Amino acid sequence: MKARFPDRAKLRAQVWNAMDNNPGTRMPAFGKYQALSEAEIDAIVDYLYTL
Repeated sequence: MKARFPDRAKLRAQVWNAMDNNPGTRMPAFGKYQALSEAEIDAIVDYLYTL
């Protein structure tokens, strides 16, 4: 993931609302629709950076 998203903020934005970069995506906008908290999104980004 670090190679694909070297800027951590861009990865977080992707998790927050993937529709901003790809309007046709099926990935839900976890942050925009408050499906996940800020802390949960940060934890996901931390995990994704380990992959």
